[in-house]
Amino acid sequence: MAASHNSSPPASVYDMSDDEESDYNSVRRRSSASRGVKLLYAKSKVFVHPSPSSKDNIDGFIALYEQKSPAAPSAASSSTHIPSSSLILGWTPLASLQSQGQFDTYSKVDLDDKDQPTRNLVPPPPITSAHSASPGPYPFAVQASEIYSVQIRPPSAGWWFGSIVINTRSGDSFPALFFHDSECQSTINHRKKLARENFDPFGESGNLFWGGDQVLGWLKRHLNVERSPEPNIFL
Repeated sequence: MAASHNSSPPASVYDMSDDEESDYNSVRRRSSASRGVKLLYAKSKVFVHPSPSSKDNIDGFIALYEQKSPAAPSAASSSTHIPSSSLILGWTPLASLQSQGQFDTYSKVDLDDKDQPTRNLVPPPPITSAHSASPGPYPFAVQASEIYSVQIRPPSAGWWFGSIVINTRSGDSFPALFFHDSECQSTINHRKKLARENFDPFGESGNLFWGGDQVLGWLKRHLNVERSPEPNIFL
């Protein structure tokens, strides 16, 4: 899909200690100020399938970010509420992260087995309001306040990869994102954790846990998410 390609500061610009985390939107780059966003959660091995051929699949990460709005309280505040206008859900191709030197940061967040959001700063993803007819190797992101619904299709015997589609309030739908769970180490680790704790690798729905369950869990922690009358659509 078409997206802006503004150059981003190198990864080191966004490195920051926990003590400085409360000012994460004002990271300074020598003579100029640059805005970073907090990478709350990330999931690897999430692909865009531009064509029926698997060789065209584009590897990437889905992630949830927090940007600090001017009216938002300091991150050091005791309040844990994050307004939906400050949350961003997006997908970034692996090649983009590698070229920006951000792959290690996203991988670390992906493999963090804690259920709490992390404190890593990254370049902001490009906020997009629409997509082109042909999905391509471009990142896309949308503010959570602009998400109308998320369509979920869990993996099944007839379709190996589970997928999600993000639909916006303006009527746009972003490219379907496919979760290659057998290649995603964090999903494999979570299934093992469920098996140890509950003696089975199944999620709350009773189906085998998959990456889409984790993404839905991110959203439920910060947003009011409800299942629509259609069972696989969440509003």
